[in-house]
Amino acid sequence: MYSIKNNLSGKYYLTQDIDMFGYDWTPIGKRIIECEAQSSTVWKDIDVLDDKFSGMLDGNGFVIYNLSSNIDLIYKRSINGVPNAILYGCALFSYNYGTITNVKLYNTLYQCEFSEDIPTSMFSGSNKSIALYFGGVCVSNYGVISNCEVQGSISLNDSILSESSRLWGNHFIGGICSVSYGQITSCSGTVKIESIFPSCMDEICPCVNNAIIGVRGHSFISKDFDSFKSGCIWYTSNHENYRCQPARHHSIVNVCDGFEEKEGYSFVGWSLTEGGPVQYLPGDEIYIPYEKDNLVLYSVWKRVCEVGDVITFGTYEQDNDTTNGKEDIEWIVLEKEGDKALIISKYALDCKPYNTSNIGVTWGTCSLRRWLNETFFNAAFSSKEQNRIITSTVTADSNPSYSTSPGNNTSDKVFLLSITEVNKYFSSNDARSCGATAYAKAQGANTNTSNGNCWWWLRSPGRNSRSAASVSNDGSVDNYGYFSHDDGAVRPALWINLGS
Repeated sequence: MYSIKNNLSGKYYLTQDIDMFGYDWTPIGKRIIECEAQSSTVWKDIDVLDDKFSGMLDGNGFVIYNLSSNIDLIYKRSINGVPNAILYGCALFSYNYGTITNVKLYNTLYQCEFSEDIPTSMFSGSNKSIALYFGGVCVSNYGVISNCEVQGSISLNDSILSESSRLWGNHFIGGICSVSYGQITSCSGTVKIESIFPSCMDEICPCVNNAIIGVRGHSFISKDFDSFKSGCIWYTSNHENYRCQPARHHSIVNVCDGFEEKEGYSFVGWSLTEGGPVQYLPGDEIYIPYEKDNLVLYSVWKRVCEVGDVITFGTYEQDNDTTNGKEDIEWIVLEKEGDKALIISKYALDCKPYNTSNIGVTWGTCSLRRWLNETFFNAAFSSKEQNRIITSTVTADSNPSYSTSPGNNTSDKVFLLSITEVNKYFSSNDARSCGATAYAKAQGANTNTSNGNCWWWLRSPGRNSRSAASVSNDGSVDNYGYFSHDDGAVRPALWINLGS
């Protein structure tokens, strides 16, 4: 590889992989220009050193491993002997005017460590520029680069410059090259940036991976970028930001643990969307994408509950005072299966007929099923809560006392218990007894004056197809049932996902 420097217009072919471990590579080529000032704005070149690669390098698909390079002076322009423009670069080549093809650079490491002092003249006067250019294959491309691949990292140590020697100018970073005025085709670059100069933030070009690939002409983006500035990862719980983790853009950090307790829930991880699934666990690696100022992670909780517990989920009018809004619905946990639970409302929430017409019906054809899965479903649950409700196969359980057809199985979000289920989940009449909300009573729920309880609908058929089974106000199961067009209290049941 070093022999290329002896003939920059030659043709070169790799015939095997090359391991550069232990070699300190210096970018091939540089430009040194001495100018004479004709006026305050006009200069004349009087001495030019223009070492640029104009030949051909064909990597033949072989890999150059472990190329390690520190920044080097690749361009300097002086006026009357005083430097006024300096460019430091890091790459395989400085300037490419030739053809570079089929080259693979794996595990490259480009570092920013100044081996010599910046001329003091650069820190006084006007029209001065100091720039940093980092590329994989070359710093500046004026020729052709094709079928090349770069994988590596760039380490920029922001402690090496004192406050008096801050850099100014345009600074560019690219996976294949930092700037291109030539042709780049079928290339890819994956470069991890480990840190960045605070003073270089405003004009950094985030060309890592695809921004520099396949672009002809000025391949940098000519506007200010916040891509590599310091940002924050906000950890959000209960709709409030409660912790900020500083993180440089595109620098990998580890996701924090959950650090807030929520009664009745256990923390399970973090999501990029509120109410979304777990996407990151504590300790996972994460970075702020360059198109974002900050990153917000939302806590994901799993409800901790056991059979018999009372939980709140959704809202519905219950105190019959619409001026104060809807009230939280309380539910009894009847069964748990992994991360899902079967729940039934603690109180009867409304009063409706099983079917609005006095005709033969089943659960699958009754109007109450439609009301529960449409009107009630939309009134009681937010879109986020609706996403947690599981569509269940509701079995057509028969009536053990009568041969009335139960119809067919259905798929429902919200349903009523059957005779079989109400006997399974409630062990006594007292457990099945149910009071009605003030709103349900106002809608016609029939309550017993002595115990305050109401009778409520089951989905199983009654004695015939015009009736449906129910639970009496004393908690006993009434297989005989009420006429389906009678008004009865409603206790919705549903399966929910316990994660939130």
